[in-house]
Amino acid sequence: MSAQGLARTRQREAPEFVDLRLVPLAVLAWAQTWVLSGNGALLAFITASGGAVISLVLTVLVVLAVRGRKGLGLAKHALYPYGSVLAAAVVLSLGVTLIAVSAGVHLYVRSQDPVTRLVTSAGEGPTRHVTLTGVLAKEPKDVKDSWGSAQPRSRVSLKVREVTWRGETWASKAVVTVIGSGWKDAALGQNVRLRAKLLPADAGEKDAALAIALGKPELLDQAGGVLATVNKARKGLLDLCQGLTSDARGLVPGITVGDESQITPELDAAMKTSSLTHLTAVSGAHVAIVVGTAAALLAFAPVAVQVAVTGLVLAGFVALVRPEDSVVRAALTGTVALAGVVAGRESRPLSALSVVVIGVLMINPWQSRSYGLALSVVATAGIVTLGRSWIEAWSRRVPRGVAALVAIPASAQVACAPILLGLNPALPIYGVVANVLAAPAVPVATLGGLGAVLLQDVWSGAAHLCAQVAGGCAQWIAWVARGTSTMPGASLPWPEGAVGVGLLVMIEAAIIVAVARYNRRQRHIVRPAAIS
Repeated sequence: MSAQGLARTRQREAPEFVDLRLVPLAVLAWAQTWVLSGNGALLAFITASGGAVISLVLTVLVVLAVRGRKGLGLAKHALYPYGSVLAAAVVLSLGVTLIAVSAGVHLYVRSQDPVTRLVTSAGEGPTRHVTLTGVLAKEPKDVKDSWGSAQPRSRVSLKVREVTWRGETWASKAVVTVIGSGWKDAALGQNVRLRAKLLPADAGEKDAALAIALGKPELLDQAGGVLATVNKARKGLLDLCQGLTSDARGLVPGITVGDESQITPELDAAMKTSSLTHLTAVSGAHVAIVVGTAAALLAFAPVAVQVAVTGLVLAGFVALVRPEDSVVRAALTGTVALAGVVAGRESRPLSALSVVVIGVLMINPWQSRSYGLALSVVATAGIVTLGRSWIEAWSRRVPRGVAALVAIPASAQVACAPILLGLNPALPIYGVVANVLAAPAVPVATLGGLGAVLLQDVWSGAAHLCAQVAGGCAQWIAWVARGTSTMPGASLPWPEGAVGVGLLVMIEAAIIVAVARYNRRQRHIVRPAAIS
């Protein structure tokens, strides 16, 4: 073998490493905002001041280290001892400062809002009985607890514009959670007015207050512009699904646009037991399907055209499914990746994910307490590290497609399992099996549903055909969910709290290490994701 051929062989077999430079800052940002979001602005500004002082001191030390290097006549690329460590510390301390300033500003602005002032004012009764006028920010969802009422109630998120108390009206920008009845005909983006009693929200909640509605809301103007078009498109999809089976009628809108309103309680329970609920919570997987399909169709076009059209498709999809936590994370990650394409840089998904986490937490520090965002981020991190490593290792024994079909859901399941224990202290034994069986149907169901949405006003026959195709795939997913959820030992009880989480983490770590050692003994390299 020639020297060049040997060099190429060694390069292919050499382990490649994940770019982890931004991960510590993302983890630190998450921990910091989690603490600060449950406290007042004062602590955030104190933290920012401390971070600024530390940054200044470390910057001075870095300058001294650089001068010392030059004084010793070292080469330009050489590092004076501890210089690189100090430089990394400067970056971390600056990150702490900026994140604390951002959190402090958000906390201070919310503390000065009239809604927050009213809910924290002394006294009961008339002090907190107010009239709220605002925009429906999230569609109503039924709640089991009826809050002392015999009538079924819903939970909605209201973006307040005006709050009236004792004849005085103030402008507001607060977001409150409303518990009440009479929201069946309300649409996202619709203006509403209601009487309510304000109660303090729990510490760390992203909404400023909890409002218990005193009667039914007054529905005002409907949403206009893009939101009106989106609402019409989503309703049209529900209409197209009316001829499908009960399971498919619920799952197609859920998988396509995240509308879970038609899913029956029995199917919902089966989806939870089989670890398939993520399919109806539109997230990174759905964004990857849509954006990947658009990119494949544009493979012949110049890069600039690909980036522009793919960006428009991404924006349209986010508008259609509504900007939930996981969708925002996936969309922002896609945006960072598109920017990397424009800049001519290779894809670095873990770095992009870190940038997105930091950006989301700076925009909204209360997202640090969101289970949805946490699951989405952890699942993505698991796929781009463990998943891609396992695909590379297993594809030496089985076809690459089969390896990916098993490795992707398995890695996501391993990464998310400790967090899921906080929601339900039980392990879905057949979760990976269910995800592997359902995986082939998910892209077809997603694209079929989107085809029905896009064609409903253009070609009704084709739209109905797309809905039927999506319905067939959704029915298969329902059969998988119901079948695996009724198998013996489908849900294994597990210890609650930190003990259960710690035990599971140790078991998973031992399994990961054992798999890696086995592959090394088989003279196969389990390589981390090729990101650098």
